[in-house]
Amino acid sequence: MNRRYLYILIIALLSYCLGFTLLNMIRVRPGALGREDSIATRAELRVREFFAEFLWNRIDIYHHMWEFSGKAANSEKSSLFLMKYAVMIDPHFIKAYSMGAFLLYRHWGKKDQGRDFLMEGIRNNPQSWELWKDMTLYTFFILEDPEKTVATGSRAIKYIKPEFLKEPEFITFVRVMASSCLTIEQYKRAYEYYRILAQEKLLNPVDKENIKKIEEVLNAQ
Repeated sequence: MNRRYLYILIIALLSYCLGFTLLNMIRVRPGALGREDSIATRAELRVREFFAEFLWNRIDIYHHMWEFSGKAANSEKSSLFLMKYAVMIDPHFIKAYSMGAFLLYRHWGKKDQGRDFLMEGIRNNPQSWELWKDMTLYTFFILEDPEKTVATGSRAIKYIKPEFLKEPEFITFVRVMASSCLTIEQYKRAYEYYRILAQEKLLNPVDKENIKKIEEVLNAQ
């Protein structure tokens, strides 16, 4: 492992252990004053979030320095080590699950490990739009399974929030769902997804051709 990463990890873990110890020292015994135990628990969660974010920032800096040095991004494999430690500290640190899985299955060709890391994230964050969206893209681009893509995407939609609608990856998600629905002959659903792209004025030539096919099928029914 890169020595710089080892030093960062040691500092982060020592800091986390110190913070965790201090929290346990000040924790009020359950039932003593009513809500204090839950307050201490929330404080512990903030400590976890802080150190997970700390590791993430170090990962981001190192990864960009690696790229700026002229080296291929997919040859940098140390960052996954710290991403896994970040989610050990904070199992709700969604960014680390998302990026770690992407690096595994996209850059390093470890498809099964990427899927497993995503599934771990989903188990710990079952209502995460981001992770269900990532799994939808995985089933489409990696597994090339339109039925699973539609099923997984339907789960993702349940947890989407308004702020996600403006993200570039939402448009990718919509196009993936439209294409998958068309492939498995769910024409009405496919048409609805293409309508979203049309409203955003993001239809490409393939989208327009697919819309014509769908309209022909629907008009013939």
